[in-house]
Amino acid sequence: MADIEVDDTELNLRLGHLQPAVHDALVAAVSSDGADLLGRMQTLASGALAQVRTGRLLKSFRATLDQDADHVQETVGSDSPTAHILEGGATIPPHEILPDSAQALVFRARSGQLVFAARVESPGGRIAARPIVRIVILTGAGGN
Repeated sequence: MADIEVDDTELNLRLGHLQPAVHDALVAAVSSDGADLLGRMQTLASGALAQVRTGRLLKSFRATLDQDADHVQETVGSDSPTAHILEGGATIPPHEILPDSAQALVFRARSGQLVFAARVESPGGRIAARPIVRIVILTGAGGN
């Protein structure tokens, strides 16, 4: 999940506790913006930047409101390992692939021929970044 921190120490010293009307207005505004950001993340994760196969990535996005007398905070994002890899991309080093429980790996070669192998040497590769959270945060609430 992308973390953005704002040092609000000086602001807290100036405002102290929020007045109830201000607090309620902030909760409404922050909740609305959080819902908008969450919806746009889910839209990007449902086809624009990522393919939907199982729906787990899509379901992993959350918006959580945290509030007390002097602060209102909405956290939007995903703690899914898949989301983390998509956000920053990944490099997979060359490695050996072995069967977990069977005696052989079975797969179809590019030629269409069925292949049985005791092990396979993967050349590794690169997964390109698809920065769902970054795109939504940079464009802000409302998609501006």
